[in-house]
Amino acid sequence: MLMLWAMPLLAQACPQWITAMEAARELQGDAQRPVDGWEPVSLPDIWTKRWPDHSGSVWYRLDLNDACLQDQSVALSIAGLTLAGMLYVNDELLWRDSNLSEPLSRSWNSPRYWLLPTSSLQSEGNSIWLRVTGKSYSHPGVRQLDVGQPEHIWQLHQQQWWQQRTLLLVNLVVSLVMATLFSIFWLLHRSDSAFGWFALSSWCWAAFISNTLVYSPWPFTTTADWQRFNTSALVLYCFTSSMFIWRFGKQHLPRLVRCSRLATLLVLLLIWVTPETYLLPVLSWPALIFVLLYMTNCIQFQWHAYRHPQRHNVLLAGCLLIFLGIMLHDVLALLGLINSHQSRIPVTSLITPILMFLIVAWRFSENLRRIEHFNVDLKESVERTRNELTQTLSREHQLEMENTRLNERLVIAHDLHDSLGSSLMRSIATVEQAGARLDRMQFLSMLKMLRDDLRQIIDNSSANTTVSATPTDWLAPLRHRFVHLFDELQLNSQWQLPSQWPCDLSSPEQLALTRFLEEALTNIIKHSHAHSLTISMSGLRGGGMQLVVTDDGMGFDVDATLQAGHGVGMRSMHARIARIGGQLRIHSRPGETTLTAILQQPAQIQPETHLAANQIG
Repeated sequence: MLMLWAMPLLAQACPQWITAMEAARELQGDAQRPVDGWEPVSLPDIWTKRWPDHSGSVWYRLDLNDACLQDQSVALSIAGLTLAGMLYVNDELLWRDSNLSEPLSRSWNSPRYWLLPTSSLQSEGNSIWLRVTGKSYSHPGVRQLDVGQPEHIWQLHQQQWWQQRTLLLVNLVVSLVMATLFSIFWLLHRSDSAFGWFALSSWCWAAFISNTLVYSPWPFTTTADWQRFNTSALVLYCFTSSMFIWRFGKQHLPRLVRCSRLATLLVLLLIWVTPETYLLPVLSWPALIFVLLYMTNCIQFQWHAYRHPQRHNVLLAGCLLIFLGIMLHDVLALLGLINSHQSRIPVTSLITPILMFLIVAWRFSENLRRIEHFNVDLKESVERTRNELTQTLSREHQLEMENTRLNERLVIAHDLHDSLGSSLMRSIATVEQAGARLDRMQFLSMLKMLRDDLRQIIDNSSANTTVSATPTDWLAPLRHRFVHLFDELQLNSQWQLPSQWPCDLSSPEQLALTRFLEEALTNIIKHSHAHSLTISMSGLRGGGMQLVVTDDGMGFDVDATLQAGHGVGMRSMHARIARIGGQLRIHSRPGETTLTAILQQPAQIQPETHLAANQIG
């Protein structure tokens, strides 16, 4: 019974569906099957291993086992062919690509499935004829081809479709999403160039794998340009990925970066200027070299992660190690060193962006924690600095108040010295000139004069001091106090004043000039033994004015007096004139002493009525 049950299964199973495979070049280009030149082949097949420089069409003939075709449906699947083709079952056309001449169709990575029509099958001598058109630089040939029962072939086709189309499509979508996401990250945070380089590498990878998914040759018009574009995308991917690794790991390699940029530019230029006849080595070797250099960079980063074991470096090193193993597998398969016809990179390319996203998310979280710690430290530093600043401002305020009090005391001392001291000096001079004893009324008059001078000091020190309209009004009180004493001392005085001020003076400036003049006249009375003096005021050409006091006394050594520290009045005069932005110049020699107070101010244009008043006065 068991044998009877198994007999239908044994009848359906066929040990060998294809009995022979042969290939021959189509030398005439007339789409006719070659008569001779057939050579046995095995699939998958790349015909450049047999005919290195052949670009054009090659016919493949697959003879079917007639015993396996009896009384059952037969299915056929092809994993892919490079680049375009057409399929016959015996003499009946079953399928053909849309473009069998330039630009060739791009459906080379699309698995195909057919049910062989029973009308096209013969009782014996059945063959499948496959015409493949390709270029020598595009690895032309036929991939896996299977014939068998529809259920089995359909499952195999579904598996091929998942590996060659669905998986790559998901890969492309993920790469585009990651490229867009990291481009936004970089635009928002340009200081971290690792984001930008990873975005560029994702764009380049998306451009590279798009070659496996497109059907149309658009936007290029030749197969050669498509291959140039594809190889350029691979070269740029290796370069940008290396830049990302260096920037992410904070590796400073300026010479290596410059050499990599220069080599990339030269290779890209070579790819696009090389004629199609010599394109095969130009496309193959630079791409292989850049892939090997990228693998070397992945290896060196393992050492870098060992030396700098930060968590993000270790995670990236682990990700690169996985990618390195898959790339090594595909490179060895491409070179024919291992027997494998299925690339593992599409699977890895799905895992890599996810791992990279996790790594960047971890790094982002670390940055957030660092920012939080920084904010806490910044808040503490600001609070500490604010307390220190408050204490410093408090100390500076106290110092400023003390300085203000000292300055006020100094101003009062100078005022007392210049004004009240001048009055005392006049009183002393009056007593000395009197000869006889002074009566009660004379002493009372001097005391009243001292009181008036003290009141004037207090009034001038207040904020409500009025501004004198003319130099005559300004000098009248001072002139009144000194002229009488000058007459008693037989000291001839000349007062040369203009009718109007040469420039506008504020109340503090007029008060400073008053104190300066009091001290100058007092010094003349005390020390000069002069017979005449002159007080003059004039304007300066560039704007401003000067007040000059000249006497014909005995003179003195200006430098020696200042160095000896005896000239209290001189220092007071210098300080007062400097306080209002002026200069005091002192020249002295026997018979002539000149004190010049200079105030520089921009020239001012007075109204015409003012000028007329001056002329009338």
